[in-house]
Amino acid sequence: MANPQIHQCYLLKPSRFALGFQILCLIIILLFTYLSLSIWMWMVCIVAALISLKLFNMQPKADQIEQLEYDIWSIRYSSSREIQQVKIIQFIDHYFYIAVHFENKKIKPSIIWQDQVSKNQWKSLKNRCKFG
Repeated sequence: MANPQIHQCYLLKPSRFALGFQILCLIIILLFTYLSLSIWMWMVCIVAALISLKLFNMQPKADQIEQLEYDIWSIRYSSSREIQQVKIIQFIDHYFYIAVHFENKKIKPSIIWQDQVSKNQWKSLKNRCKFG
């Protein structure tokens, strides 16, 4: 009989899917601005888009999330080694990524991409989405 683990620790690697998705969206936006704006305005949009991409990627990202109790979790961000205790209210499965929503509205929802965890941990996260 399999030993079901109730408490899990997910070590999150940097995601290539997230970076690819951001770059794809950036290319689509720049394509539409190229078609609708003058060349000088389009170049300004390129600079603004690259600055915003850089600023967006500088935001702290979770690198570990661990279950302490049923709905109490600890989360550690890459920018600081401080561990926060949070209450997760919902996991939402979006096929390629899972959105994690916290009870405290001051904490931004986290995104866990498929390539950030192992295959078994991904299946575990998908089960959490299905069963609450």
